[in-house]
Amino acid sequence: MKALGPLTNVVCSALLLGCAASAPMTSASLDAEAKTFTPEAGHANVYVARPGTFVGAALTVQTLLDDRSVGPLAPGTYQLLSVAPGKHVVSTVLAPPRGQRVGSPIIVGPERAFGYVTAEAGKNYFFELSLGTGLDPGQPRSFLRLITEQPGREVILRLKRAEATRY
Repeated sequence: MKALGPLTNVVCSALLLGCAASAPMTSASLDAEAKTFTPEAGHANVYVARPGTFVGAALTVQTLLDDRSVGPLAPGTYQLLSVAPGKHVVSTVLAPPRGQRVGSPIIVGPERAFGYVTAEAGKNYFFELSLGTGLDPGQPRSFLRLITEQPGREVILRLKRAEATRY
């Protein structure tokens, strides 16, 4: 029975690497508008980017702003969040692949990553999301990091805009 442990990890890892996740997308014009990097008057832009990678491609990641869900991110997508000046928490929660129940061997519990920003009106802030595995190869892990403006813009220009709920 012990021999099944390594086999289970290999199968779970393969499932994590498989089928690509998806997210609802905005129109091409909204995507182009977001890529002007011009915040609304009196607000700041917070971009959350998920560059496309093979690792975790089957997983959809839910983005939250100040503990409110704004929508899913798939590989190769980003979200634009317009925020009022002040302190904000950006976080992500891993969602299971389609048809996979939470609590299955692939995902035991929600894996969250957090980022913090004190937004100033007229400024842009960029978070980059990446996925990997923890000590257990069958358990996904997310990483969210704040990146500076120029590299942030370069990342966003390569991605497509996913829908995000406004509050």
